[in-house]
Amino acid sequence: MELSLVTAEALRGDPPAPVAYLDALAAGDPEAASAAIAAALGPGERTAVVVGHEPWLGELAAWWLTGDADGLQVAYRKAAAMVLVGGLGPGAMTLTAFVPMRMVKALLDA
Repeated sequence: MELSLVTAEALRGDPPAPVAYLDALAAGDPEAASAAIAAALGPGERTAVVVGHEPWLGELAAWWLTGDADGLQVAYRKAAAMVLVGGLGPGAMTLTAFVPMRMVKALLDA
């Protein structure tokens, strides 16, 4: 599975933010995905946008939130956005916002 630049295109902004394709995100291993994201972040950077597909994206979010990829069932529809804060480890993050597709679209159209 390859991450889609088309899906993330609206998030690039002006000037465009860099986009990194991380093969580890497609492997289905939350530890490898977390390590790849951490390695891809520049010095002092603390924010990342992860774009992917279900069921893997929901499993990764569940692992970050509960420490178990099956620890939380996420109804993660296409183009929804989840805001997680914390470290890139098992059970180390907190869900601060879940934005459904219609709201993401409204924000991008504004």
